[in-house]
Amino acid sequence: TEVVLSSITDINVALQWIKSTFLYTRIQKNPTHYGIPEDMPLEMVEKKLLDLCVEALKDLDAAGLVCLTEDLVLNATDLGRIMARYYISFETMKRLKCIDSGIDSLKEVVEYVSACKEFADLRLRVTEKRVLNSLNKDKNRETLRYPLDGRIKTTEMKVNCLIQATLGSLPIAEMSLSQDAQKIFRNGVRLMRCLVDCLMIDGGFKLLSSALILSKCFKARLWENSKLIARQLDKIGVTMATALANAGMTTWSKIEEANPRLLELIVNRHPPFGSQVHDLVAALPRLELFCSQDGKVSDEDASVRLVVKLSNADQLHSARGSISAYHCSVLVVGDGDNKVLLRQRL
Repeated sequence: TEVVLSSITDINVALQWIKSTFLYTRIQKNPTHYGIPEDMPLEMVEKKLLDLCVEALKDLDAAGLVCLTEDLVLNATDLGRIMARYYISFETMKRLKCIDSGIDSLKEVVEYVSACKEFADLRLRVTEKRVLNSLNKDKNRETLRYPLDGRIKTTEMKVNCLIQATLGSLPIAEMSLSQDAQKIFRNGVRLMRCLVDCLMIDGGFKLLSSALILSKCFKARLWENSKLIARQLDKIGVTMATALANAGMTTWSKIEEANPRLLELIVNRHPPFGSQVHDLVAALPRLELFCSQDGKVSDEDASVRLVVKLSNADQLHSARGSISAYHCSVLVVGDGDNKVLLRQRL
């Protein structure tokens, strides 16, 4: 972070910065805790710190997060800026930037993210295994979208299970698991945004598409194909969203076309609740994609023109409540060889 902010520009500045931190004070008070002999002179302690600094910066340079010149001058890279922006640990950043190109499905991305260091402090408790295994596989109830093989035995499997259970709106009976799920999603939103930004620099089409979808799912806490679409609106929880879904209100267009009084009857609420739901749905962004072919087409080349239009831009700027006036979309175009032809934030 300090390199990105230009607070640290070379090795000497890095050492001076460390000397201004509490770490330097602690090393002087308790050097043995940091592997430094107690009777070591202060000059040698500073030399030890300098060696540690150089080693850490070389690790960052090898990972492509900073650029360390021969003169030991430091510059942040695009990946380093992404890491600082989302406050991602070094181990996780190395993992995200080296994601295997063979990973491209939504299931595989969930599994990959579940093993990140940000979730390492979670523990799989013996008392939680019964609930987790029931969420994973159960003939008498709805279970995970992508069931895990075998029984829940590791922290990674627990994280994966809680991610899928939350996105699938499955009830989590154990209070400790509910709290862990909240923590997972607080970190998961940052992780997915970081992964998307990394893939926007360099990534395959299928992997980037899956990462974008999962990032949206983390934000909405809902699978992209869920029928409980109304959960994304203010004041509508799982119970109301389930009632609307059971009544056939599974798309925004169906909710908007329905009579407000019918919506109130379905969820057992009084007016003007139905009208308020209509206002929220009307303020959602409506994107239109126009595609046309320009020029001549050969066996090797073709020119295609894409136009993305926000048809209700005026309504968005005046929207209130849970609907923000500012929205971001990503246009990704790929080919049959899994190559990204265009990646553009709109």
